[in-house]
Amino acid sequence: MYRIVNISATFQTKSPLDLSYLKSVVQEAKYNPKVFSGFIKRFLDDKFTATMFQNGNVVLTGTTSLLRTNIAARKVKNFLNMFNIDVEIHELKIQNMVGSGNIGRAINLENLYSAMRRDIFGLNTLPSLEPELFPGLICRFKEKRWSTTIFRSGKYIITGCKEENDILFVENCIRDYIVAIK
Repeated sequence: MYRIVNISATFQTKSPLDLSYLKSVVQEAKYNPKVFSGFIKRFLDDKFTATMFQNGNVVLTGTTSLLRTNIAARKVKNFLNMFNIDVEIHELKIQNMVGSGNIGRAINLENLYSAMRRDIFGLNTLPSLEPELFPGLICRFKEKRWSTTIFRSGKYIITGCKEENDILFVENCIRDYIVAIK
């Protein structure tokens, strides 16, 4: 069974952010506009990172559930409010969810690759297997931005999903293909 290991989300504040001011009052953050235009603040207790941009865009990374993502957005809002920066969260959107799991047994990647190339379930997938370059099978879904990497050990990583149901769908597809190659 999969578990979500990372969620990336974005939201827009109502007004632009003065990142130079933030850097002057927040010591434990990173901001060097010559290197990168974002103000990076790690929230260590909650294990997420907020990257803030002057135009008011905020990127959240490192949360592991939708509830934690909403809490993280509110924590960023409260953090900015501490410095008299009035913030309203607009359009909190999930940009990417990463799930990982384990089938529980070794997998013959060559047979799995062949089954995916034949597209026996009509999922419109683009599998890629280059064992000399990378030890896993990468499979992209043509009509979606989903991608999965499957390793011989049975472990897999799913990326590109915006909803938990999408991760579940991709995981079920992987399992269906593996059952089909027995």
